[in-house]
Amino acid sequence: MSKILKIALASMMSVSALGGVALAQTTPPAASSAATATTTQKAMMMTDDMLSIVVIPANTGSSSGSAIPDTVTNASPQTMKAAQDEIATNESLRMSLEAKNVQLQNVVAIQTAANGGKTVYVR
Repeated sequence: MSKILKIALASMMSVSALGGVALAQTTPPAASSAATATTTQKAMMMTDDMLSIVVIPANTGSSSGSAIPDTVTNASPQTMKAAQDEIATNESLRMSLEAKNVQLQNVVAIQTAANGGKTVYVR
C-alpha cells in the first residue's frame, strides 16, 4: 500500500506542476495604464537590437576595403529612392530614425535581415 501511495503522490505532484506552468503562460501580466501606454509607444518604434545605423565615411570607395558593400557606397538613384520610399511607408522605422537624430534625407540604403532587423546606411 505504501508503494501505491508513493506512486499516486508522485503523479499528483508532477501533474500539478505542469498545470501551473500552463496557467502562467496563458495569463497576461497585470499592468497599469501608464505601463500600457509605454508598451504601446515602444511597439510603434523598432527596438535598438533590430536597427543598426551605419555612417558611410566621405572617403569610402570601392577600393577602400571597408565592410560596407559597394552597392551602398556607390548607391544608384534606384537604391536611394527605395530607401526613401521604405522610410515614407514604414512609420516605426521613421520614428526610430528620428529618435536617433538621423536626418532622413541622408539615408542612402536600407538592408533587411532575415529576422526583420534593418541596417540603415547614412551619408
